[in-house]
Amino acid sequence: MWRWKRARERQEDDLTAEIQTHLDLEEAEHRGNGLRPRDARVAALRAFGNVTLVQEHVRDVWGWTMFEQLVQDVRYAARTLQRSPGFGFAAVLSVAMGIGMNSAIFSLADALVFRPLAVRDPHGLFAVRSTSPETPFSGISYLDFKDIRERNHSFESLIAHRLAVLPFAKSLDAVPQMRMGMKVSRDFFQVLGVDPILGRGFLPEETDIPARGAVAVLSFGFWQTEFGGDPRVVGRTIQIGQASVTIVGVAPRAFTGMDPIIQPFFYVPATLGEKPGQTSEAGVAASVLERRDDLGFIVRARLATGVTRAQAQAELASVTRSLEEQYPDTNRRRGATLRSERELRSEQAPALLPSMLLLLGLSALVLVIVCANVANLFLSKARARSREIAIRLAIGAGQFRLVRQLLAESLVVAVAGGTAGVALAFAAVRYLGSIRIPTDTPMVIAVQMDGRVLVFSGLIAVLSAFAFGLAPAWQAGRADLVSALKRTDVGAPRRGRIIGRQTLVVAQIAMSLVLLVAAGLMLEAFAKMVVLDPGFRTDRILMMEFDPAAIGYSDLQTREFYRELAARAGALPGVQSVALSRAIPFRPSFTDAVIVPEGFELPAGQDGVTTATNTVDASYFVTLGVEILRGRGFSVEDTPDSRRTGIVNETFAAIYWPGRDPIGQRFRVGAPGPWTEVVGLARTAKYFNITERPQPHVYLPLEQHRTSRLTLLVHTAGDPMSAAGPVRQVVRGLEPRLPIANTRSLRTMYEEGVLGMQRLILQMVSSMGLLGLCLALVGLYGVVTYSVGRRMREFGVRMAIGATPSDILRLVLKEATVLAAVGVVLGLLLSVPLARALSAGLSGVGSLSGWTLILVPAGLIIVTIAACVGPAWRASQVDPTLVLRLD
Repeated sequence: MWRWKRARERQEDDLTAEIQTHLDLEEAEHRGNGLRPRDARVAALRAFGNVTLVQEHVRDVWGWTMFEQLVQDVRYAARTLQRSPGFGFAAVLSVAMGIGMNSAIFSLADALVFRPLAVRDPHGLFAVRSTSPETPFSGISYLDFKDIRERNHSFESLIAHRLAVLPFAKSLDAVPQMRMGMKVSRDFFQVLGVDPILGRGFLPEETDIPARGAVAVLSFGFWQTEFGGDPRVVGRTIQIGQASVTIVGVAPRAFTGMDPIIQPFFYVPATLGEKPGQTSEAGVAASVLERRDDLGFIVRARLATGVTRAQAQAELASVTRSLEEQYPDTNRRRGATLRSERELRSEQAPALLPSMLLLLGLSALVLVIVCANVANLFLSKARARSREIAIRLAIGAGQFRLVRQLLAESLVVAVAGGTAGVALAFAAVRYLGSIRIPTDTPMVIAVQMDGRVLVFSGLIAVLSAFAFGLAPAWQAGRADLVSALKRTDVGAPRRGRIIGRQTLVVAQIAMSLVLLVAAGLMLEAFAKMVVLDPGFRTDRILMMEFDPAAIGYSDLQTREFYRELAARAGALPGVQSVALSRAIPFRPSFTDAVIVPEGFELPAGQDGVTTATNTVDASYFVTLGVEILRGRGFSVEDTPDSRRTGIVNETFAAIYWPGRDPIGQRFRVGAPGPWTEVVGLARTAKYFNITERPQPHVYLPLEQHRTSRLTLLVHTAGDPMSAAGPVRQVVRGLEPRLPIANTRSLRTMYEEGVLGMQRLILQMVSSMGLLGLCLALVGLYGVVTYSVGRRMREFGVRMAIGATPSDILRLVLKEATVLAAVGVVLGLLLSVPLARALSAGLSGVGSLSGWTLILVPAGLIIVTIAACVGPAWRASQVDPTLVLRLD
């Protein structure tokens, strides 16, 4: 670019010199014919022609004139905006708010939905999902993964991984803490194309042989926070589970795992801590690597060269059919399917994509309002510059050239507004990135202003420039030369121009009403959530999680530990009751089980229904306040040797035993399992989301369905966190090495983790609505002010023939009211499909209520009329003698 600039400067110097030579020769010839020097110079210029026009023709031959003219247009646009600082500030600020909001929302959606994995060729990486009539999509067992890897020819490579909460300690004598890690199969880092920044990945023998898999690769963030970024960390020995593990590498900063939200602290071989050949007291294999019914692994695959997705899917179906024939007990009617990363995320969080698309749509609506507002500003400015534009057209400026110059002003405003918008978005992203979900699980909303967000911001800035600049520029280029060249223009404005500006204002008001209705719907939904009874007690409950099996406890030791823990914790001062539960509501730790209800006719080819279950002890319902509507809760008599018992909620009973008494009904947990008798009917509560529709749920007694990882729930008389210390001392007295996880009050988890995310969405939608309202008011104020300024002579004539100031005031306010009313009616029509989309995309948002339909439009009309009182008052105070004298 620098060399091109210097070459063009030399061409300009040569051109100037050549023209001067021609003029000098022509002038010398005229002098030789007897003309005086001054007359000779004039004659030479007349004979040569327009010097500037000749220069333009020569530059056209050189090429690249479009670029030079664009630079000139941008410079002129910048000088023009400097001469109108008020106009420039208003336009840039409007664009900045619109682009800033869109960039912030896009960064959030990108972090949760759209951003690809930080691996080599992320779009070429597919997930292999297990399917069955009972469970449409689930993980894959490690044994099935190995069989698929060995029997297929369509995949270049396959890897498996699963998240695991494991005890971690920096030294062998330190008290372990529960940390989220990821267990991975052979070639994990190699297949993903992830090169550790320190050390190396895993060797094949470290991932295939349990005795040799005591190695780990740290995540970059964990290396920084836990080890201070020490470059000598490779080779250091730490403790994970019961094993002494050697750190062999550190993952790069960009690679944060295989999930957009959960970022594991470390990566270990899938064989770490597994005990092949051992079984539990129930006769089940102790190692998940040997259980074909444990579908806990996510499998990723890369297609072989030349193989299509359809071909790989066909071969995958053939392999799963052979596995079904070979292992009918665990693989009956179980297939597998390929899923892209986007499809996988939609299946794992089905409500997330619609929610993000709705937020993006609402933010785009704000940007449309911004464009309409700035277009109004440019129309006003074009009207003020009509004489200047007419002069340009009269002396030969082309319409296309003039439109391009005016578009350059729009581009300057868009670039300046986009830059300021990126700064606003950066502040919003800092706020969004600071949000933390109250859990020990490393869940991070990785919102950031990266290259993708900057490209998005630049793209919408350019599109906005055309959106709000093209129509005003084109209209200005088609100016009426006769009227525009008059020295004064006191006549009425052109009706077409007024109608165009009024149309923009009506559109702004309509879209603002749509945004306000959306905010009203969200506000109503949030108000319902705050007062909604989730179906369980949230106040004065302390929660703590434990997993004795992680430090080597047997089933018998685990059972004794929990029995002693519940007894000692229940005896503490201020403790009213304690309970043990596999999961608690709103935490993704329920167990999905295939339930076979007795007497219910299942669809053809389906062995059962997949239902969320929870394993709880006898005190759970009392401690957490879950109401038993009929029958009884669990008791100490529900032992492994007694008949199997269970408790179902109202929704389960209504679906599978409609019109029948659920007490005494039976179901199986798993198709070949024993019958379980229903002894109680529990009230339907909220389990996964505060806005979810009623879900069927099954409770199973802890004594009959033993599990190692449990949550201790302590109901206290006062502040639950005051009991955290005494309970922790009880745990240390029973087992000093046992890690304690997620120590917090249930109220904190509920308010911050459940209501907090809903509050965030409400704040974003409300901000969009208020911003849209402000922009609409500015647009309406500008139109009324412009109309009043152009109609001063009309108002003077009206007052001269008898109109009073109040008549003029009513006239102006009436016109503003008509614009507001038309916009409100149009906005209400558009709000109906929006409300339906919100109800479908954001669960818990109801239909339009009467209050929303009345208060929001009425409030909008009142506010818009109030915004027009100032211009209307000025119109009513006009002096008719002064106005008519100016005619």
